[in-house]
Amino acid sequence: MNVSQRQVIAEKVASTVRVLELLELTYEVTANKSGREKNASPRVVRVPTEDGELRIYNSTRGATWANWAGTPVRDIRIMEDIYQFLVDLKAGNGERWRQRKEKRPKKKAR
Repeated sequence: MNVSQRQVIAEKVASTVRVLELLELTYEVTANKSGREKNASPRVVRVPTEDGELRIYNSTRGATWANWAGTPVRDIRIMEDIYQFLVDLKAGNGERWRQRKEKRPKKKAR
């Protein structure tokens, strides 16, 4: 991981932390994994909730996504989406963000 990729991740994590502090939520920024010496930048922010743990992930390319209690959170792509999701979660309306697993149609044999 080069310096610019670390800077992208640091900016995304910092933005996530600012939103969490604005909403007065508790959080934990994960430590580096021992097997990732080359990729030593923390990428995951954990937020404990009543329904399970929310994990917010950040990539070196600036992408953001989240899992809530083991299920992907629908429509989170930018920080504004995370903010809106957390506001809804705090108000008790987080269920509408849960990813619905849709069955894909089976491919026809040729």
